[in-house]
Amino acid sequence: MKRFKYLVQRRTERAREGGPYIGLENIESGTGRRIETVAASEGENLAFRPGDVLFGKLRPYLAKAFLADFEGVCTSEFLVLRPSNDITSGFLFYYALSPNFIDVVTSFSSGAKMPRAEWDVIGNLEVDLPPASRQPAIVDFLDRETARIDDLIAKKLLIAELLREKHTALVSNLVRGGLIANAPTRETGIPWIGRVPVSWSLVKLKWVLRTQSGGTPLTDDDSNYGGEVPWLRTLDLNNGEILEPAVRISRKALSEIAGTVLPAGSVLVAMYGGEGTIGKHGLLRFRSAVNQAICAILPGSIVTPEFLHSYMEFYRPYWMVEAQGTRRDPNISQQTVRECPLLIPPIEDQRAIARVLNDHGRANQRSVDLIAGAITLLREYRAALISAAVTGQLDIRRHEKKLEALA
Repeated sequence: MKRFKYLVQRRTERAREGGPYIGLENIESGTGRRIETVAASEGENLAFRPGDVLFGKLRPYLAKAFLADFEGVCTSEFLVLRPSNDITSGFLFYYALSPNFIDVVTSFSSGAKMPRAEWDVIGNLEVDLPPASRQPAIVDFLDRETARIDDLIAKKLLIAELLREKHTALVSNLVRGGLIANAPTRETGIPWIGRVPVSWSLVKLKWVLRTQSGGTPLTDDDSNYGGEVPWLRTLDLNNGEILEPAVRISRKALSEIAGTVLPAGSVLVAMYGGEGTIGKHGLLRFRSAVNQAICAILPGSIVTPEFLHSYMEFYRPYWMVEAQGTRRDPNISQQTVRECPLLIPPIEDQRAIARVLNDHGRANQRSVDLIAGAITLLREYRAALISAAVTGQLDIRRHEKKLEALA
């Protein structure tokens, strides 16, 4: 049993020259995998070299550790740890990812909103290690077995993505072509819509439906929030049915922003936030106000809310064609939404299409949820496997049976 500070050296050399940069955002939680981004270097940085292990001290519960195989620079929110002769780089890396270590470090962290681990505390933690001669075999085992688990996770993620793509393709086909195969069609002249059934109308949305937006109450006035009026933001749009609000505001706040409570059945579309957010949508199932970043399409008599919501799902990639702004993240406006070309099938066709998409969507989501549950179990088992291996509690036979069951 030794204190951690006697097993590693904390390196604090300031980076003098440029090199590959690693920020906290470049390391995947729980795996130590490097994520390639265009992360910018900010403030003072630390230098690291091959064999060093970087451990994220900001919000340590995120379990961000990285085993360096190149020279570079990193944010000072990492501890740069250089192993002694008593611990190998690989073993130190896995030890830093083990739930036991993460839980202890997190429990001693200071700060409520952004907890940070201090070296004075981490360095004094007592560590029980196997002899250095046995550590390479443990590392080899973990390299091999975590790769197997990661491969299983990757395959399940791919299946989930294919299921989502399948549903997206079905939405696109049905809101543009309906349920009747080989029905007579006509050309629309719009490349992303193409040919549509001759019995369908093509209009601008503003000709048949009204839109509305909202506002945001002052955030420094506590009396504005926690009231009785539901209020939605773009982050509340889930690309599906919105069944309950995350935030409520007061009647006074609603009056101050000159807001209106929208009717249930409104279809909501995000107007701000760049490519990742523009076009996020939701079908409102209760009366609610919204902020200024949302365009609400109010219910009308010739388009059902369910069909319109599916149409907005199909149309989402094409909002960026109309996005404007000189900022890095361009926006759309209410006027952009009003000008949207809208297909209107006969009302019974709309209802039939909505039923098919609803049934398929629910079945599809059940499958995706099952896959997500399996992935969660695999990630939990990965962490438990690392913990058992670095603490000498691993039973190889039980491991093989467990992994076979999770596959």
